[in-house]
Amino acid sequence: MSIIFFIVITVLGHVALWFQCNGQLLYKSWAENPMVVALIGVPVSYAFIQATRVGYDHFGQLWPMRIIGFSIGTAVFAVLTIVMMGEGLTLKTSILLTLCLIIITIQIAM
Repeated sequence: MSIIFFIVITVLGHVALWFQCNGQLLYKSWAENPMVVALIGVPVSYAFIQATRVGYDHFGQLWPMRIIGFSIGTAVFAVLTIVMMGEGLTLKTSILLTLCLIIITIQIAM
């Protein structure tokens, strides 16, 4: 169950991070108020701290969490960029997302 919590918190953290960094391109008010948007970083950091704690308790080491977190972050970035920014799904992005899925599967299964 801890692995599910780790993944959920990591996904939510990356979603919030995507909006924090890229929201300025979607919302004029976010572009005009970067210091207010920067405050999103506090709960995002807390989420990643908790994900690290739970992930370390599950895996007993940092490397699996780092690799999974990187892959989740890449997948979240790709999906949100496609959905929110309207950037198409290229062959390169499709291969990248497939590799992310393979990496996550290997880290969890082994």
